[in-house]
Amino acid sequence: LDLRYVAFAEKSCDVNMTRGLDITLPKDGTNKIGICAKMAYGDLDPELLVEWFEFAKLVGVDVVQVFYHIVSERAMDVFRYYENTGFVMLLPITLAVKKGSSPRVYHGTSEGEAPRGTLVNLWMDGKVTLNDCWHRLSRYDFVIIMDFDELLLPSLPHKTLLEVFQSSIFFLRHLEHTVSDKLDNKGYGKSSPKTVFLPQRVWQVGSHVLRPLQNYKREYLPKDSHKFLHYRHCKTTRWPDCDMERVSDDDILRFETDWLRAVRLSRFRLNQRGFVKQARDSNVGLKVVEPGENIQVGELEVHVMSAIHRQDYPLPGAFNVHLIGWSDDASYKRGFYCCLANTRWAGSVLQVKAKLLFIERLYNNVTMRQIQFGCTVESSTTEDKEFLYVAFAEKSCGANMTVAREIVVPKDGKHKVAVCIKVVYGDPDPERLVEWLEFSRLVGVDVVQMFYHSVNISRRGLDVLRYYNSTGFVSVYPLTVPSKKGHPPRGFQFAHPEKQYQAFIDSEVPLNDCVHRLHRYDFLIVMDVDELLVPSSPYNTLPQVLQMAAVTYPKAASFFIDTHVVVLDWPPTNNASSIFFLRHLTRTVNDTLDNKGWGRSSPKLVVRPQAVRHLWTHDLTPCPGYTKGHLPKGSHQYLHYRGCKVALWNGCSMERVTDTSILRFESHWVQALNRLPLHRLGFSPAQMEKIRREDAAFENKRLH
Repeated sequence: LDLRYVAFAEKSCDVNMTRGLDITLPKDGTNKIGICAKMAYGDLDPELLVEWFEFAKLVGVDVVQVFYHIVSERAMDVFRYYENTGFVMLLPITLAVKKGSSPRVYHGTSEGEAPRGTLVNLWMDGKVTLNDCWHRLSRYDFVIIMDFDELLLPSLPHKTLLEVFQSSIFFLRHLEHTVSDKLDNKGYGKSSPKTVFLPQRVWQVGSHVLRPLQNYKREYLPKDSHKFLHYRHCKTTRWPDCDMERVSDDDILRFETDWLRAVRLSRFRLNQRGFVKQARDSNVGLKVVEPGENIQVGELEVHVMSAIHRQDYPLPGAFNVHLIGWSDDASYKRGFYCCLANTRWAGSVLQVKAKLLFIERLYNNVTMRQIQFGCTVESSTTEDKEFLYVAFAEKSCGANMTVAREIVVPKDGKHKVAVCIKVVYGDPDPERLVEWLEFSRLVGVDVVQMFYHSVNISRRGLDVLRYYNSTGFVSVYPLTVPSKKGHPPRGFQFAHPEKQYQAFIDSEVPLNDCVHRLHRYDFLIVMDVDELLVPSSPYNTLPQVLQMAAVTYPKAASFFIDTHVVVLDWPPTNNASSIFFLRHLTRTVNDTLDNKGWGRSSPKLVVRPQAVRHLWTHDLTPCPGYTKGHLPKGSHQYLHYRGCKVALWNGCSMERVTDTSILRFESHWVQALNRLPLHRLGFSPAQMEKIRREDAAFENKRLH
């Protein structure tokens, strides 16, 4: 059954029911950590909230669920900011009251000073929100219960909490940290333990006590794997003089550099969005452009699309800003300056000459070429190299600057796989797009980055992209293609060869944004939304395939992949399937088509981004010391679903075969689709019903 809403009746359901609730479908949380933060209320310090959220992200938390009740406007600004990034699930709570009773509210009163009755109610209300969080995050691997005045630190050698949890065989861990864990030994009363739990293995959840299902038990998290720090004032009535044994512990300082950078960047972004606070820093007052807006450098035909921080290139150990954009054939030769700013500069900027790193020379008869520049601040130049944004000047940085770009700080992607999509435009079929994204997730892709042409994409295609962007699985950015002064606006037309070459260049600018923005990931796959990279048995996920290839070829910067074409002009061979990609199982026998005289199908790429200097759709420039390799045959299949190139492929009569190996993913693929709000994603009622029936059939088969 595909039930989306629920209403309630005391005796029986009837047509007079007027109110109901959406039924929430929990999201997949494999290899993910969530935090249940109970209930936020009162005048929370927004500065400390930013620090808390950034530390949680730093140690690998994937989402924080927060219920809020009468929160200050300043704190709500912070919550909404992190909600917009997809890191926080923000939910309002209205406290239930018995008929005839006064409304219940909580203000800034601390637990230690609250009347007993109020405190008991607070505990009970907190349990309601915790149990909501437990069920809403029921598909996550691990869930932590904690408050905004608490930090959970992974101890060396661990860098993230996921490493801590996965390194221990456990069900439920108590986490507490003081010099003497049991304070009652010193007469101060016991500090209540905290918990991490596996949501599918409990039947009751509370702030400090959880009940495991049968055959599971509660265990302690190994003491040397973590520290749990609770930042609070002394309970003067229960901890006389707070003179318990203490120690100065500087272990947390190993996170300081990355933590400080992230906190400054978020504070800056909050300022740009009108966030009002007691300023600890000041900014230079430039307007920061939104994603999708290019910055033109003075009167030059140089247009900067993105500015990305690199620690390793072009000068290792320095503060490098990698610029990606367009230039005509003359302007890039004249040069320009980067004007780097940091809130510590209090209105001043550091001027750095931009250095050309790459200019696209592959095609003639184009008006704009892809360019990449670098702006580098050597370590000896300034004490603090954590710049937040960059403006540009043709001759020198000065008072005439009005706009700037945020400097993107790449996220950690260790042990992760991403897909880079060039640009989506036109009217993509929403059903196929959703199927493609769910298959990517099914085979172990962690994130998909894609740009969409901001003036040429359908509403229904954009609705799908925005939905997946809200889940955190897709990072979506608008793409505005700049036009040279006096020339008409440009898009993606293929009516004339010169425009086709220009479109090739324009579509590869986002690829190089992706390879630098995600350069801390282990692997990037360059592909389109009409292509599938399918692991072959015994491999079930792409990370398994790619890790095998990396061990086999440790010096490979890339792995080329030859493609099989699934020609959509050929009749479908599996019409019973609800999934478009599974209805077409006939593919070419040969992956290198020129052996049969049909013209070559260009190879696709998987790259290790830290070993790549520049990327094209079908080729790359590796870093010195690295080579180009091939993904081992037998480990995968790359399927390109497209119409026949009649003129090039001689009527598409090439040798073909019906290959059913992809069907081993079908049941999980259908199940993933059936969990989605398909009515919001452009699916027709008939297609939704077909998916529901097919999922039910697979479920019945599993049960029997």
